[in-house]
Amino acid sequence: MIIGFEKQTAEVTVEEMEIATSWAAAFKARLQKGKGPITAAKIAVLYKDRTGKEVSGARARKIINYIRTSGMAPNLLANSNGYYMSDDPQDINAYICSLDQRIRAITAVREALIDQQKQPEPDTQQKIEI
Repeated sequence: MIIGFEKQTAEVTVEEMEIATSWAAAFKARLQKGKGPITAAKIAVLYKDRTGKEVSGARARKIINYIRTSGMAPNLLANSNGYYMSDDPQDINAYICSLDQRIRAITAVREALIDQQKQPEPDTQQKIEI
Protein backbone atom coordinates (compact mmCIF):
# COMPACT_ATOMS: atom_id res chain seq x y z
CA MET A 1 0.00 0.00 0.00
CA ILE A 2 1.19 3.51 -0.76
CA ILE A 3 0.75 6.22 1.89
CA GLY A 4 -1.89 8.73 0.79
CA PHE A 5 -3.29 6.26 -1.75
CA GLU A 6 -4.32 3.45 0.60
CA LYS A 7 -7.68 2.76 -1.03
CA GLN A 8 -6.34 2.77 -4.59
CA THR A 9 -3.26 0.68 -3.80
CA ALA A 10 -4.68 -1.82 -1.31
CA GLU A 11 -3.63 -5.40 -1.95
CA VAL A 12 -5.47 -7.22 -4.73
CA THR A 13 -8.51 -9.10 -3.39
CA VAL A 14 -9.44 -12.69 -4.24
CA GLU A 15 -12.21 -11.36 -6.52
CA GLU A 16 -9.72 -9.06 -8.26
CA MET A 17 -7.35 -12.00 -8.76
CA GLU A 18 -10.16 -13.75 -10.63
CA ILE A 19 -10.70 -10.60 -12.70
CA ALA A 20 -6.95 -10.55 -13.40
CA THR A 21 -7.10 -14.08 -14.81
CA SER A 22 -9.84 -13.03 -17.22
CA TRP A 23 -8.11 -9.80 -18.22
CA ALA A 24 -4.76 -11.55 -18.76
CA ALA A 25 -6.48 -13.92 -21.20
CA ALA A 26 -8.06 -10.93 -22.93
CA PHE A 27 -4.66 -9.20 -23.29
CA LYS A 28 -3.26 -12.38 -24.87
CA ALA A 29 -6.23 -12.57 -27.26
CA ARG A 30 -5.70 -8.92 -28.24
CA LEU A 31 -2.08 -9.72 -29.09
CA GLN A 32 -3.11 -12.69 -31.26
CA LYS A 33 -5.70 -10.56 -33.05
CA GLY A 34 -3.20 -7.76 -33.65
CA LYS A 35 -5.23 -5.22 -31.69
CA GLY A 36 -3.53 -2.10 -30.35
CA PRO A 37 -3.32 -0.59 -26.87
CA ILE A 38 -6.33 -0.29 -24.57
CA THR A 39 -6.65 2.05 -21.59
CA ALA A 40 -7.50 0.99 -18.06
CA ALA A 41 -10.61 3.18 -18.26
CA LYS A 42 -11.79 1.37 -21.41
CA ILE A 43 -11.11 -1.99 -19.77
CA ALA A 44 -13.20 -0.93 -16.77
CA VAL A 45 -16.07 0.13 -19.07
CA LEU A 46 -15.93 -3.15 -21.01
CA TYR A 47 -15.84 -5.10 -17.75
CA LYS A 48 -18.92 -3.27 -16.47
CA ASP A 49 -20.74 -3.79 -19.79
CA ARG A 50 -20.02 -7.54 -19.71
CA THR A 51 -20.49 -8.24 -16.00
CA GLY A 52 -22.54 -5.38 -14.57
CA LYS A 53 -19.81 -4.87 -11.95
CA GLU A 54 -17.85 -1.66 -11.56
CA VAL A 55 -14.09 -1.40 -11.19
CA SER A 56 -12.63 2.07 -10.67
CA GLY A 57 -9.85 3.25 -12.92
CA ALA A 58 -7.39 3.10 -10.03
CA ARG A 59 -8.36 -0.46 -9.13
CA ALA A 60 -8.21 -1.44 -12.82
CA ARG A 61 -4.62 -0.17 -12.89
CA LYS A 62 -3.89 -2.11 -9.67
CA ILE A 63 -5.28 -5.30 -11.23
CA ILE A 64 -3.21 -4.68 -14.37
CA ASN A 65 -0.14 -4.11 -12.19
CA TYR A 66 -0.86 -7.49 -10.56
CA ILE A 67 -1.12 -9.12 -14.00
CA ARG A 68 2.19 -7.59 -15.02
CA THR A 69 4.17 -8.33 -11.85
CA SER A 70 2.88 -11.89 -11.56
CA GLY A 71 3.70 -12.71 -15.19
CA MET A 72 0.12 -13.60 -16.12
CA ALA A 73 0.48 -11.73 -19.43
CA PRO A 74 4.19 -11.64 -20.33
CA ASN A 75 5.53 -8.45 -21.86
CA LEU A 76 2.44 -6.41 -21.06
CA LEU A 77 3.69 -2.93 -21.86
CA ALA A 78 2.08 0.51 -21.73
CA ASN A 79 2.28 3.83 -23.50
CA SER A 80 0.16 6.97 -23.63
CA ASN A 81 -2.45 5.02 -25.62
CA GLY A 82 -2.87 2.24 -23.07
CA TYR A 83 -1.71 -1.29 -22.33
CA TYR A 84 -0.61 -3.82 -24.93
CA MET A 85 1.43 -7.00 -25.24
CA SER A 86 4.44 -7.22 -27.50
CA ASP A 87 6.87 -9.91 -28.60
CA ASP A 88 9.16 -7.34 -30.21
CA PRO A 89 12.45 -7.05 -28.28
CA GLN A 90 12.80 -3.41 -29.38
CA ASP A 91 9.40 -2.55 -27.87
CA ILE A 92 10.25 -4.36 -24.66
CA ASN A 93 13.68 -2.73 -24.33
CA ALA A 94 12.25 0.72 -25.11
CA TYR A 95 9.65 0.20 -22.38
CA ILE A 96 12.31 -0.90 -19.88
CA CYS A 97 14.25 2.27 -20.78
CA SER A 98 11.10 4.33 -20.19
CA LEU A 99 10.66 2.72 -16.77
CA ASP A 100 14.28 3.52 -15.91
CA GLN A 101 13.73 7.15 -16.94
CA ARG A 102 10.63 7.40 -14.74
CA ILE A 103 12.50 5.85 -11.83
CA ARG A 104 15.23 8.49 -12.22
CA ALA A 105 12.65 11.29 -12.41
CA ILE A 106 10.89 10.11 -9.24
CA THR A 107 14.23 9.68 -7.49
CA ALA A 108 15.23 13.23 -8.45
CA VAL A 109 12.05 14.64 -6.87
CA ARG A 110 12.59 12.50 -3.76
CA GLU A 111 16.19 13.68 -3.39
CA ALA A 112 15.19 17.32 -3.94
CA LEU A 113 12.56 17.10 -1.19
CA ILE A 114 15.09 15.57 1.19
CA ASP A 115 17.56 18.38 0.39
CA GLN A 116 14.84 21.03 0.82
CA GLN A 117 14.10 19.75 4.32
CA LYS A 118 17.71 20.44 5.26
CA GLN A 119 17.69 24.02 3.91
CA PRO A 120 16.46 27.10 5.77
CA GLU A 121 13.04 28.49 4.88
CA PRO A 122 13.31 30.50 1.63
CA ASP A 123 12.45 34.21 1.53
CA THR A 124 8.68 34.28 1.21
CA GLN A 125 8.22 38.03 0.77
CA GLN A 126 7.43 37.73 -2.94
CA LYS A 127 4.69 35.13 -2.89
CA ILE A 128 3.02 34.33 -6.16
CA GLU A 129 -0.51 33.10 -5.88
CA ILE A 130 -1.00 29.82 -7.71
